[in-house]
Amino acid sequence: MKKFLYKRGDIISEKDIEKLANVFSVLGSPVRIKILSLLLERPYCVNHISKALNISQPLASQHLKSLKEKGFVVCERDAQRIRYKISSEEFKKFLKKLIYEIKKLEVIK
Repeated sequence: MKKFLYKRGDIISEKDIEKLANVFSVLGSPVRIKILSLLLERPYCVNHISKALNISQPLASQHLKSLKEKGFVVCERDAQRIRYKISSEEFKKFLKKLIYEIKKLEVIK
């Protein structure tokens, strides 16, 4: 198995590269990016997400399922509702930093 070097001599394997590519493919959907951006504010239920993004509830649920499977979001039960939120404060900080850095590169205008 071929290995690749990155910062300070750390090694990343071909298998890890495949995993990373799979993770990034989940983030490659504009709808999923919009959902994550919305969830940066606070937790929301599927109903609110679908209304805010003007998409159907089943479509919102499908995208949330993909984000949940990769560990980007988690569910919390609030009485009879299920609310989705960013999985951790560290990931929330990472997303904010990623958006900031991409804007700096002028990729997003």
